[in-house]
Amino acid sequence: MVMLSVSRPVSVQWAIVTSGLALGELLVQLRLHTVLQLGSPAIQDSWWMALIAVRLGSVFVKWIETIRYTESKRT
Repeated sequence: MVMLSVSRPVSVQWAIVTSGLALGELLVQLRLHTVLQLGSPAIQDSWWMALIAVRLGSVFVKWIETIRYTESKRT
């Protein structure tokens, strides 16, 4: 997740999270031999939580970079 968060545009993060969760859900459904239900509430909840976590991680990393940059300019 850290590599996904660092220096990626929002659209790239969105595409990677969506692709990863869709592939993961497909593999789980194939392993369990159940009917594939794309768009179920559980998948949507996982998608939103993963996307929010990646975006918050990205904001946090940028915030740390800004703090380090301003501290280095003071000295």
